[in-house]
Amino acid sequence: MKKTYTVTNRLGFHVMPSKRLATAAGNFACDITLEFKGAQANPRKMIEILKLGIKCSDEVTLITEGADSEQAQAVLGELLSQEH
Repeated sequence: MKKTYTVTNRLGFHVMPSKRLATAAGNFACDITLEFKGAQANPRKMIEILKLGIKCSDEVTLITEGADSEQAQAVLGELLSQEH
């Protein structure tokens, strides 16, 4: 499953949102990949998320494959697009 989300956090994906995303991603068994401007990251690893340099209004694609991929999309997609 592949969906694109717009980041609305005015500070982009700095340490705290990246930590929340990595922690949440760790709760799912499916394969998860984050894509941004041609680069890919494992969202279970906070440092990989930070290296992407995601800013407010950027579009990020979340790819999930596996048994709980729909639930992962719902939870992680919400974290990617929430304002805080």
